[in-house]
Amino acid sequence: MADSANGHRPDLTAAELAVWSELIERRSGLVFGEGRARFLAWCLWQRMRGLALGRYADYYRLVARDPAEWDELAELVVNQESGFFRHQPSFDAVAGRVVPELAAARAREGIAMLAAWSAGCADGREAYSLAMAMRDGLDSCGRSDWQVRVCGSDLSERALAVARRGRYPASRLRTLPEAYRGRFLAPVAGDPRGSWEVAPGLRAAVTFGRLNLCRAGEPGNGYPVGLQDLVFCQNVLIYFRPEVRQRVVADLAGRLRPGGYLFPAPGEVVGLALPGLTLARFDGALAYRRDA
Repeated sequence: MADSANGHRPDLTAAELAVWSELIERRSGLVFGEGRARFLAWCLWQRMRGLALGRYADYYRLVARDPAEWDELAELVVNQESGFFRHQPSFDAVAGRVVPELAAARAREGIAMLAAWSAGCADGREAYSLAMAMRDGLDSCGRSDWQVRVCGSDLSERALAVARRGRYPASRLRTLPEAYRGRFLAPVAGDPRGSWEVAPGLRAAVTFGRLNLCRAGEPGNGYPVGLQDLVFCQNVLIYFRPEVRQRVVADLAGRLRPGGYLFPAPGEVVGLALPGLTLARFDGALAYRRDA
């Protein structure tokens, strides 16, 4: 493997890319092909510089044997891109169509609560958006006394730490509907960045935990996720191979209660077999309903 004695990042050869890609995919499910080689090399070099290692081979041996170093690298390679109401039509469908339907069904069962899972929640903004949309949907159909429970999971502990704190700079609120801003968040007094904090009531409804989606069905693999009325998994599956996507989607669907909805990002499940799920179309959004 290439090395660097002068402090400059060495080139990542095709052979090195293949070795590193195999390791990362085996452990996380994430695929790093040629199109992501520069990003992977940057991630590796960030750790190598701090450890005074000049060769990819030396760092590979360290990562292969040291779980703590693997965790450090995983923090860099895992996609942490997020946003409030990132795909607005999906959240509109949740608040306006899905929540009232689910609430009516659960009421017939004597249940006064809706539960949801944000799978691959990054810094928590998707999970909080889901909680806001669900709360809005329940209020609009006369069920303001119902509980909302959202669990958010991710592979990155650093992202989850931000999520648990629930505090974001104003620049990250650009896509948050104005009507929700004052209702569910409050400005942090004296913060020079103009940060906003998720209101205590909403924050109490959302919990977070570490979970590897590719191994979610394995015993002892992190955060336990029970049956859900809603599952959001958007802009996550695109980083997996088709066969891994198939396995992950089957696990997500298996955690839905009958009549529950899975919301992937548009195009993420094209070509996959989805037994037990029926396509549901909304304005600008697609979801899959678990058959009763």
